[in-house]
Amino acid sequence: MELRTRPNGLDIAIAAALLIFAAAEVAMIPEIRTRGLAIAAELLMAAVLVWRRVHPMAVCVALGILGIIEAAAGVPLQAPMVPLMSMVAALYAAVSYGSLRVAIAATATIFASLAVQTWMVGASPGNLLFGAVFCSVALAFGWTVRHRTEEAARLRGAAVRLDAERAQAQRDAAAQERTRIAHELHDVISHSVSVMVVQAAAAERVLQASPDRARESIAAIQTVGRQALTELAGLLGVLRDGDTTVGLVPQPGVADLGSLAANVDRAGVQVDLDVDAAGRELPPGVQLTLYRIAQEALTNVRKHSCATRASVTVKVDHGAVVAAVEDPGPRRTDGLSHHGGGNGLTGIRERVQVYGGETTASRTAAGGYRVEARIPVSSVR
Repeated sequence: MELRTRPNGLDIAIAAALLIFAAAEVAMIPEIRTRGLAIAAELLMAAVLVWRRVHPMAVCVALGILGIIEAAAGVPLQAPMVPLMSMVAALYAAVSYGSLRVAIAATATIFASLAVQTWMVGASPGNLLFGAVFCSVALAFGWTVRHRTEEAARLRGAAVRLDAERAQAQRDAAAQERTRIAHELHDVISHSVSVMVVQAAAAERVLQASPDRARESIAAIQTVGRQALTELAGLLGVLRDGDTTVGLVPQPGVADLGSLAANVDRAGVQVDLDVDAAGRELPPGVQLTLYRIAQEALTNVRKHSCATRASVTVKVDHGAVVAAVEDPGPRRTDGLSHHGGGNGLTGIRERVQVYGGETTASRTAAGGYRVEARIPVSSVR
């Protein structure tokens, strides 16, 4: 418990009750001969209890001194009860509300005062033991209340920290989900729009000379557009509260690399696909990552390279699955390269890092470009 900054109603009520009891006690006990000093001392003892939870150490010292003054005036130790009740109430407050140092000092002060009073009036050790028993009960009760209060405060603090950690975990999860959606949107839109632009340009070039080929390009645009709309509908559904249809459309995987390669073929880049059969047995999340790697890398081929061929390989070997996309180049220098924000390769690296893998992207000796991702198989089983 913490010390109070001002007396509260309970302390005032206790002090008022003891003031009345002190006046009656001094008047009714015949053994008390120095009544004026006795009633002054006991009234002060009762009055200082108002501050027992504001300045517990000062109150205990005051009570100890007033008790010694009473003993010096010849007031029998065993006659009045107000001094003992005041000491018990003050000692409980010091132990319950004060610091550990205050609790120890207050306990020593009260017991020392009782010992001095016993010696001054020449009372038997039984009188000291009687007072010590009551003070010990107050001491034990105060320590118990203190311990339970501190334990309750510790549990409340732990609950607050747990709530804060849970809220932070939820915010982190939401941020990760937003990042995932951003990567998915980038991959879907970048790939699909790129294919559609290429097909539209091809249709425009052959519209007059070869209407059949133009229709094929337009049909390809429709196919890619429908696929993009389907994937976008699933991703945007995540952002709608209460949407229970999200996730019903299967995510693309290794088995879908063939259709991806076919789309790229129609866009003018022939894809040599070499996929290990074991890659089809990987977890869906890893397969989606491999698909997005190939999709982004092939999109970059169309954007930044003059190559008309590219290779995509997926191999499971030596404890890892390796996906690589390579084109022979050369790099596009005709000003038609599409410059984006650079999120594609960053997204690939972040996807691969989730599974403890690593990504490399660099120019080849022949002037082409190679993107390779390696994911430990053991980390995804």
